Amino acid sequence: MKLKKLLMDSIYNGFQGFQLYYQPQFWTDSRKLYGAEALARFSCDELGSVPPDRFVSILEGSGLIIPFGRWVFREAARQGRKWTERVPDFQMSINMSGYQFADAELTDYMSRILHEVGLPTENVMIEVTETYDIGSGDAQKAIRRMQTAGIRVAMDDFGTGNANLLALKAQPFHTVKIARQFVPDGGTECDPFLAAVSMLCHSIGAQVCQEGVETQEQYEILKSTAVEVVQGYLFGKPVPPEEFEMKYLGKKNP
Repeated sequence: MKLKKLLMDSIYNGFQGFQLYYQPQFWTDSRKLYGAEALARFSCDELGSVPPDRFVSILEGSGLIIPFGRWVFREAARQGRKWTERVPDFQMSINMSGYQFADAELTDYMSRILHEVGLPTENVMIEVTETYDIGSGDAQKAIRRMQTAGIRVAMDDFGTGNANLLALKAQPFHTVKIARQFVPDGGTECDPFLAAVSMLCHSIGAQVCQEGVETQEQYEILKSTAVEVVQGYLFGKPVPPEEFEMKYLGKKNP
């Protein structure tokens, strides 16, 4: 209850205490910068830094996820516009809770913000999290509205929860992000699961991103599986925008 009260106060006071961090994503074959995933962080004097898995569920259960989700989209779009000036094909990935589907004007809001900040739709990727049945009728309608508006949608955490084959069959996603639990354990041979998932996704026109890559050995295996994009601590942790610019923009890739 204390955390819920602090979150409410923050949102009603201009999202004080919230900040977006950015984790880099890279093309697997060339290891060149692909884009970044925007990740929300919250801290306050009373509780210090609060992990996302604690505050997101409270936002979802209270309905505060709708104004919060709009704020995240707006801030990430503004940052994405700035970085596309330096990397024209930069992809900004923005997480979206399935509970935001209750926002009937969400797609119109997204389109308006993108127009206002000057960020093309092809530089935006909405990652739908697995906390909601993304194969449901309401979810399919909402995702189609975004796609009709030119906004790309990714299935996040594929292989866990509601991010499964049925949801993939029901809705054509631009990108499928494979959950970190399926990162190869080691060895040098091609991982048959990742190879099969990659082939399946490519057959329906979706590209594949593997998150949670932490070692060079894992990366070497992924290069043989046709996974197009990689993300994880091997390439970089989530950092504030100023640090992201210093590390990844205008300099050599890691």
